Amino acid sequence: MEDAAVISRSYEALGFHVDPHALHREFKRGDGDLTAWLETDLRPYAADLVKRPKVRSLATHSLRTLAPDSGSEVRKLIDKLPGRVERTVESLRAAFTEERIRGPLLIKPVLRSQVVEKFTFSAEGTRALRQQASPAIPIDPVSECLAALADWQKTPLVDTRGYFAHQTQFIDAKDENGSTVRLQDGSFHPIFPGRTRYVGDLVAREFDARLLAIRGDLRWFSSRMNQLSVELRADVLVMQAYEDVSSLNQLIDAIRADVLLHEEFPLRDACCVLTQAYAALSPNPDLSWLPLDESVLATGGLLRTHVRSNRNSVLDHLKQAVKRTQRLYADENKDAENLDDLIGRYRVVLRRNPFDAWVDGKSLRTLIESESTGRIPFTQGEEQLLKELITSASGGSEVLARKLYGAIPVSASTLPTRCKRLREKFPLIGALLESRTQQCQLKVDPEEVRVV
Repeated sequence: MEDAAVISRSYEALGFHVDPHALHREFKRGDGDLTAWLETDLRPYAADLVKRPKVRSLATHSLRTLAPDSGSEVRKLIDKLPGRVERTVESLRAAFTEERIRGPLLIKPVLRSQVVEKFTFSAEGTRALRQQASPAIPIDPVSECLAALADWQKTPLVDTRGYFAHQTQFIDAKDENGSTVRLQDGSFHPIFPGRTRYVGDLVAREFDARLLAIRGDLRWFSSRMNQLSVELRADVLVMQAYEDVSSLNQLIDAIRADVLLHEEFPLRDACCVLTQAYAALSPNPDLSWLPLDESVLATGGLLRTHVRSNRNSVLDHLKQAVKRTQRLYADENKDAENLDDLIGRYRVVLRRNPFDAWVDGKSLRTLIESESTGRIPFTQGEEQLLKELITSASGGSEVLARKLYGAIPVSASTLPTRCKRLREKFPLIGALLESRTQQCQLKVDPEEVRVV
């Protein structure tokens, strides 16, 4: 596999230029050179990279920490958001419905109309109806902003189904003829400044966009409260609203500091980009280590369409991801030199070559050799299973039977039997091992696992 720096230089050597009259980038030497770069340079690099435990851990970080019931520290903060939003909405409503506060701000209704494009779904197929605009009606901006804020209490802020592509949500309704009408729910659209992102940690980015949308709704009220006189700012209702808005903003800041603004996020983002590239460009990608449903994994090939259309953002992010992941190789070499330090810092450590594993600072090889002189510490099957278990645990995923045996037919009891024998021989691993008919895993925090 070529070095990341070589791959970056070969991308620059494509020799493309930007046509100011074209929507997309054009290539001096044709699309064939881009295809060659993707197939011969990027694909092998991405395929090798996603096998590495550290990359898998980074690429699945948002899936493991932001999802409901993850139990992570940042998820605990996210779970506080609905209640904090509700409290803020109530205090703002109490303040801004008071005429003595509302009056000096000269808040007047605004005229607004809504355009809805309707589609009908039936056995004969999908049929688009005409766009329909509602008459312009006066809207109270206070009620409008409060309603927008309140909606965030009901909106799932994190959608892990959008790992490979943004999810469009729809609402089913009935038209005047009783036919099913599917309306697109705009509140789920990613709200990105500038151009839309097609690759990267889309789960974290879409979540962050929604946090910023909440902050945008708060900003309307904050700017109005700043316009109040000194006397009214000291009003009990206004002071309570100020306090709740400030508290909600602080919570949003704390969450963003651990997600999109975290110092490690650019590397997480790069690992997601290369995982998406691997899923799109490899003929038979192994994505079983991603904690996602099959329906979501099936969307992994969407990147190919975006790349083939020469989208500038996709190509630039692919190159940038290659450049950012160069440090991972240096980090792994450094880890190998500091094995003793790693054994003391991590609960489970795997050394691939020569093979050994440590649990709570104790070497499995040393324990077996001390019990019986001349006994082989690990059979080939035990070594294979331990490697898969610890490597998968570092990425927060389980080991599937089909990954161990491929197309080889085995009985339903094969994997449970192997796990039972592993527990008996290695009690330290056995205390962490959970197994079912078709899968097994180590129940340990991925952040406590290291592979070198």
